[in-house]
Amino acid sequence: MVNKDYYAILGVSRIATDDEIKRAYKQKALKYHPDKNRDDTDAEKKFTDIREAYELLSDHYKRSLYDRFGSDDIRNYFNADSRGSFRDSFSTGNYNSSYGTDAAYDAVHNYFVRSKDPTTFFDLYVTLEEIDKGAIRKLKVTRKRFNAELNAVEKDEKVLEIPIKPGWKEGTKITFENEGDEQDQNTIAGDIVFIIRDKPHPIFERSNSDIICRVKLTLKQALLGTLIVIPFLDSTKPPYQLRT
Repeated sequence: MVNKDYYAILGVSRIATDDEIKRAYKQKALKYHPDKNRDDTDAEKKFTDIREAYELLSDHYKRSLYDRFGSDDIRNYFNADSRGSFRDSFSTGNYNSSYGTDAAYDAVHNYFVRSKDPTTFFDLYVTLEEIDKGAIRKLKVTRKRFNAELNAVEKDEKVLEIPIKPGWKEGTKITFENEGDEQDQNTIAGDIVFIIRDKPHPIFERSNSDIICRVKLTLKQALLGTLIVIPFLDSTKPPYQLRT
C-alpha cells in the first residue's frame, strides 16, 4: 500500500495554514474535476485523491493523526483490526459511533507504542533583503535514518525547502515534522527546527519591524549642515538625499 503524501497532492507545505489548504483544494479540484476532463482517464482518480486530502488536512484532529502516523500506518492499523477502509475509518460518524474521538486516538496511539526521537535545531541566518521581500531557501541536512533492509542506522542527506515569509522576526521557528534523526525502527523520527537569525548587514540593522541606517557625522557637519545620501534596502531604487 502506497503511503500517500496528502500535502504533495494539494501542493502545499507541511506547515500550510487552513486558508492555504482551502485555497489549494479549490484550485486543484477545479483543475481536475471529471466534468472538465472527460478525456482524461486519470482525472477522476486525481480528483478523488484531492478530495480525500482536503477532507483529512482540513480537520485538525485527523491532520494530527496523519502527521504523526502517516496514511499507510493508519491504513494498516484499521485493516488489521477489521474496521473497514481508511476513508471509512476516518469519517466522523464512524469514529463517534464506535469509540468516540478520544478513544479512537488512544487506539491508534497504543497500537504504535513508539517514542519520538529528539528534535534537531539549526540556526538559519537570513539577510534583511530576504526578510523584506520573502524568499525560498533550500538547505541540505544530514541526519541519521534507519535502513530497514540493512537493519542499521546510517547517515542520510535531504534537501529541505524553507519558505521565508516577509516580516518574520528573529527567533521565528520553522518545523519539519519527522524529518530529523531516526534511531531505530521502533522510534518515530524526530523533528528538524530552523530558527530565524538576522545576518549582519553592512549598512542596515533591524529593530523589531523597523530597518535602521546609522550615519556618522563630524562635529562640523552637525553644526553647519551637510548632504547625506542614504541608500535603500532595495538597491534598484535611487538613494534618498537628506540635507541636515
